[in-house]
Amino acid sequence: LPPGPIEEMLTLHTEAFQENSADYLRTLIPDSNLHATLCALTIGSRQYMTSEIKHSFSAAGAMHVLALSGLHIGIAFAIIYRILGLLVFIPYGKIIRNGAALAFIGGYMLLSGCSPSVVRAATMIFIYRIAKGCFRQVEKTETIALAALISCTISPMQITSIGFQLSYSAVIGIFMLFPVCTDAYKLLSTGKRWAGGMAGKALEWLWNTISLSVCCQIATLPLSLYHFGSSAPSFLITNLIAVPTATAILYSFTAAMLLQPVPVLGEAALYILKMLLSFLNSSTSFIAG
Repeated sequence: LPPGPIEEMLTLHTEAFQENSADYLRTLIPDSNLHATLCALTIGSRQYMTSEIKHSFSAAGAMHVLALSGLHIGIAFAIIYRILGLLVFIPYGKIIRNGAALAFIGGYMLLSGCSPSVVRAATMIFIYRIAKGCFRQVEKTETIALAALISCTISPMQITSIGFQLSYSAVIGIFMLFPVCTDAYKLLSTGKRWAGGMAGKALEWLWNTISLSVCCQIATLPLSLYHFGSSAPSFLITNLIAVPTATAILYSFTAAMLLQPVPVLGEAALYILKMLLSFLNSSTSFIAG
């Protein structure tokens, strides 16, 4: 179906936003490879990436890290929600905090191009926060079903999109399988002396990270094989490195933006951001071989 006038206008605004943002980011990160990775992670634009970088991320099974997804929306919401934390001390502060954070996520979703995974994550956040503000309990399955219904009502053809199918398959896999993995860890760690110490926390983080990756891979494997005919064999190693690094990059990027007016702290945050971007690019290139 041809795009309507609203979709065309949104596309024009999205392209203008991405171009202006990319130009600004280039003043902060002159290196072309680092700049390209940062643009993909923050504004959803992969047009600046070279074919070599795309091949490295694809061969390593890390392209999902570069595509704006539920991970990015969740991190963005967590960052803005914490930044607005002081609003709770003023009258109606909680309502203002939730409203401002949801408005930010809505604007970010529109300006980033409204990919299916971004729309899904943003819609689920909206549903959950509104339900919590109204003192309602919403089940995870109800949240994802309502998000899918809203998305398909607005744009019915989304259901044929590969991104839509993979996004919902991944989150359904997490909802269904991840609780089993956490219960298994609790069963294995019950009564163990190391469970309550630093080693136990580190092992629990490693277990949860691997479990999330495996759950997503199991849920999306049939679709990946159907659409692409293959699946990256190194997804476990890649996710253990790429996902935490991408998360750290987004937090560092926020810190660098906020601390730009501060001479020393702004430069330090920008330096850390460059180091993290370089590590992400080099590690995926190494894994890809």
